[in-house]
Amino acid sequence: MRTYGVYHLGQPDLALLADGHDQGQQTMDMFSNILSYLIESKAQIAADHTMQIGENAYLRLRLPQENEYF
Repeated sequence: MRTYGVYHLGQPDLALLADGHDQGQQTMDMFSNILSYLIESKAQIAADHTMQIGENAYLRLRLPQENEYF
């Protein structure tokens, strides 16, 4: 699952390999929360950063690999 066109907001597009379509709403809510945080706080993210997304939940950020289109 991924975002498209978020560069219009000055932010990077996000992607997550979900286990199934049943995680769609949860993933989009997470993307929305991350992007809202980035826009409001003016925080910057980059590859190799770790982002806390919950009390005990973290995401490790990376760039797409060559075989992944984005």
